[in-house]
Amino acid sequence: DAFVQVTDDSGTVTISVPTPKIAGTDYYFQAQLFDSGWGHLATEDGATVVVEEGTPEPNSITIVNPPATVTADSTVDITFSYTKDVDEAWAFIRFKDADGNVADADAFVQVTDDSGTVTISVPTPKIAGTDYYFQAQLFDSGWGHLATEDGATVIVEDGSAEPNSITIVNPPATVTADSTVDITFSYTKDVDEAWAFIRFKDADGNVADADAFVQVTDDSGTVTISVPTPKIAGTDY
Repeated sequence: DAFVQVTDDSGTVTISVPTPKIAGTDYYFQAQLFDSGWGHLATEDGATVVVEEGTPEPNSITIVNPPATVTADSTVDITFSYTKDVDEAWAFIRFKDADGNVADADAFVQVTDDSGTVTISVPTPKIAGTDYYFQAQLFDSGWGHLATEDGATVIVEDGSAEPNSITIVNPPATVTADSTVDITFSYTKDVDEAWAFIRFKDADGNVADADAFVQVTDDSGTVTISVPTPKIAGTDY
């Protein structure tokens, strides 16, 4: 288990939780909320989870939540997790085409911790297409191979027609009323500075008094912001 103090009236929090030492198929998650005197406030007995044998590879690399679509001749932020058993290593993230050819779109970063999660900006292929996929690789300081993951396929869209664009990435299907939710969006722009707005609207197109905004200065990127949700529940937002 793990615990964390929360002070806002509502919110979304991510914490690192140790897993059981014994593998099994009949575990489930439980979330609980207590006041400062450890009085019980709320409990959720959640989804079942399979705990696999803890024999991870000493050297591994995995892309976390890769985007399904990117814009050609641009950049995209890619998050990866890794483990290693050498002092220093280099992580490469690249696009490859259906034939396994490197699409001249890659980035690399040195990693020194034994394990971790890192986000880097990766250039996208210059030519649009539907048959690209991500590859993540880990090398030691002498460029000896440690690990490879051939990951998810990705659509590279032609970005020439839309110099200014904004797209919400993997929006949640359900949120809680009168709360907040983290929303990730990707954008492109051809001006020096811009402001991005994320808001809820109802079926009639009326703004639901639930929005947030942030200034963006890079020509393109991916940003996550916390957005208040509508105070009134409904199915037509």
